[in-house]
Amino acid sequence: MPVAVQVRNQSPRVALVPDGAAGYCCRVTALFLIRFAAIAAWIGLACPAALAQAADPAEPPAAPANTSVLSRQTLYLMDPPPAFSTTPMDPTEARLKLLDETEEEEFSAPPLVVARISSLPPVLGDSPTQALLRAERNLLRERVRVSDRYFREGQTEEALAMLTELERMIRNESLRTMIFNRLAAYYFRMQRFDETVRYAREAWNLNRSDYVSACNLAATLLTIGEIDEALDILLRIYGSAYDRPQLAFSIHFNLACAYSLKLDTTKALQNLMMAAQIDPASTYAALGDPHLDGIRETPDFAKVRTALATFIQQSTSDSK
Repeated sequence: MPVAVQVRNQSPRVALVPDGAAGYCCRVTALFLIRFAAIAAWIGLACPAALAQAADPAEPPAAPANTSVLSRQTLYLMDPPPAFSTTPMDPTEARLKLLDETEEEEFSAPPLVVARISSLPPVLGDSPTQALLRAERNLLRERVRVSDRYFREGQTEEALAMLTELERMIRNESLRTMIFNRLAAYYFRMQRFDETVRYAREAWNLNRSDYVSACNLAATLLTIGEIDEALDILLRIYGSAYDRPQLAFSIHFNLACAYSLKLDTTKALQNLMMAAQIDPASTYAALGDPHLDGIRETPDFAKVRTALATFIQQSTSDSK
């Protein structure tokens, strides 16, 4: 990552050597001496033990106990560590850290919940199962970053093909569920809702404990008018997401939409208020959803909208 270095209060340069060949030689010699002194000073500060051993030629330095660790190349580090270390960062950990730092803004497809691939923690351990999972996670992260870029640039078929091929390569069910949800999100953005339902349903069938998949399936079913099935799914999962605010917001907002479509004003407003308590900003931004037209003209909807607008305005003023 490029680093801009800004120098403040820099004094004007004064020429201390003449121009011409003699001046050039003087400048080269001075530069060499300055660099040599800097390197010598750095070695003396960073490696005092190494200097002490070098001063006593009668006793050769002992080989480090973790020779195998030191001989392993540390990959993907952009800058060397500031001081000598006998425990360099694991290459996988370093690569994941670098991906987190340089990752572009990830794909989103409201109202679907799209898991952030960058949130995947590194897998530690040396067993064959852990090594396979680590390799599959790394492959997933890299391929999804590329496919997201394809999609943002309008190369939708390339993005879909890359994820479809990736799904055939991954064994881990949780990772395959993430791929199916990503495919559902792509198709949702393309307004190809039949394919969206297909992949969202495959994701949930593969992992029934993945409530993100269930919520995405319900949101898509609401979009195509399958209200009863969407409502059934949401009611089955709404009590399992209180420790996950983003998911809890999505479930209650979708419940508000479902009840609004069924003209159940009381339950629609109850769930809209719960969504507003969990995430006021997202609720306010989504109030224009046409699925809320069934309650839009009610006095309580107007109160919720006014309260949220006041809260957002106050929060904006306090942050300035």
